[in-house]
Amino acid sequence: MKLERMLAITILLLNKGKMHPSALAEHFDVSIRTIYRDIDVMGQAGIPLFFKKGKGGGYELGTQFRRDHLFMSVEQLHAIIHALRSVQPAIDVKYVGRFMERVKEMIHLSNLNIPLTIPAEPLDDLNPWTPIHPDFRKMNMLRQATTHHHLVRMQYTDMQGTKSVRTIEPMSLVLNGYEWYIRAFCRLRLGHRIFFVSRIDEISLMDEKFNPRIEPLYENEA
Repeated sequence: MKLERMLAITILLLNKGKMHPSALAEHFDVSIRTIYRDIDVMGQAGIPLFFKKGKGGGYELGTQFRRDHLFMSVEQLHAIIHALRSVQPAIDVKYVGRFMERVKEMIHLSNLNIPLTIPAEPLDDLNPWTPIHPDFRKMNMLRQATTHHHLVRMQYTDMQGTKSVRTIEPMSLVLNGYEWYIRAFCRLRLGHRIFFVSRIDEISLMDEKFNPRIEPLYENEA
């Protein structure tokens, strides 16, 4: 549980900005001494932590670190995990997906605001897509499409309950809170859209390929 807790502390501080050791101890139901030990290990791993004294004081992450991790990719998650494991080598994390499920349970990630962007290529043995995930087949197909630039045809149900058949150019899979979604260019709407994986009813990978577009900042759900 120690590695999960240290990563959870990192994500909490990214979101909250600053937390007192007593608040962290209460959140994780451990002693303040345990939190101090965790903070010490995190510092050894190179995570920039600073303590501010006085009213409203507590631990916070370095400004540049917070700026660099505003949108935490699996590459950055991978780097943090390996940094922590470098000082705790006995800890093993086989799947990011299962590991992050435990982290989310500890910090209630759905209440936070840092999405995890998943790149197309897997990183070493850290595989976010595991067969236990209810959307495993859909996400695996979308991952293939983003990797090899294949068009995807799908039946989608929007927030109003309206069903439509879409052809999309998938760009990236993102985890925000407990919800997976795909960022893509929609050929029906002729614009970039966000599609929630849980609302995809049917999906197929097409033989036709597309030329990747520049991915913009997204504002519109499908």
